Amino acid sequence: EAAPPDQDIQTSFGTYKTDYVIQNHVLKYRRMFRIDQRLIPVEQYQEYRSFMKAVRKNDQTKFVFKKT
Repeated sequence: EAAPPDQDIQTSFGTYKTDYVIQNHVLKYRRMFRIDQRLIPVEQYQEYRSFMKAVRKNDQTKFVFKKT
C-alpha cells in the first residue's frame, strides 16, 4: 500500500494542498484549494496557467486498490 505524495503549491494566485494517509486499510484524502486573486494580469497568465495545470494533474491522480 502506497499513497501518492502530498502536494503543497503556493502562489500569489492561490494555494493547493493535498495529503493522503493510509491507516488500518483506510485511505483518507484531504484537499484544499483556494483562489486569492480573481483578476490575473496578462503578464502573469502563464504562471497562473501552470498553477492550474498542476492542480488539474494532481486531481486526476488514479488510485489502485488491491483486495487482500
